[in-house]
Amino acid sequence: MVSLSDFNLFNMGGNKQQSPFDAAAPYYKKSEDAIKGFAKTYTDRGDAQYEGLNEQYASMMNDPAAFLEQIMGGYKQSSGYQRSLDEALGAASAAASAGGYSGLPSDQQGQGRLASSMMNDDMSRYIQQVLGIQDRGTGGSQGFYDQGYGAAKSASSDMSNLFGSQGSAAFGQARQDQQSQQDMQKMIAQVIGMAGGAAIGGPAGAAAGSSAASTFF
Repeated sequence: MVSLSDFNLFNMGGNKQQSPFDAAAPYYKKSEDAIKGFAKTYTDRGDAQYEGLNEQYASMMNDPAAFLEQIMGGYKQSSGYQRSLDEALGAASAAASAGGYSGLPSDQQGQGRLASSMMNDDMSRYIQQVLGIQDRGTGGSQGFYDQGYGAAKSASSDMSNLFGSQGSAAFGQARQDQQSQQDMQKMIAQVIGMAGGAAIGGPAGAAAGSSAASTFF
């Protein structure tokens, strides 16, 4: 008895034609590798910045006083501080002499406040300079990190689109293959039915052939 399993749609003629999906697969792979390779350059740079940035931000956030103390540990009076202090104290002393209160407690307190104020100004300038340099450094590291994040996000979107395209292509190809196989099976069933009907002959043969073909579906 002849069975439809004896007929293979894709082996008829001895050669299996490559499906469009299989033909496109190497190009999908190349696209995937290209996306990963491009993104890796930037994600590696971003990953390299994470630990340092995390430590800096954690230090500033968790213990600001200790962070400031660490900065002040490197403080040294600026080169112009002592000269400016001497000039300011000289001017204050001259004013005290002219006013007749030189050497009095008020004069001494005034000069102390002046020296303290100038020291604070010098320290503030030092802090601002250090923080400015640190901000530029942190900003550069943050820029590399953001680049890495952006590359990873873009690659993720591109890969998602690529896989979606692959999935759609695979689904479409499978559906096309299934439909082609069903069409071929139907055609073969009709041929079998016609052959059987022809053997019987007449209206009875036609009815028998139609009935035989319908048993396959």
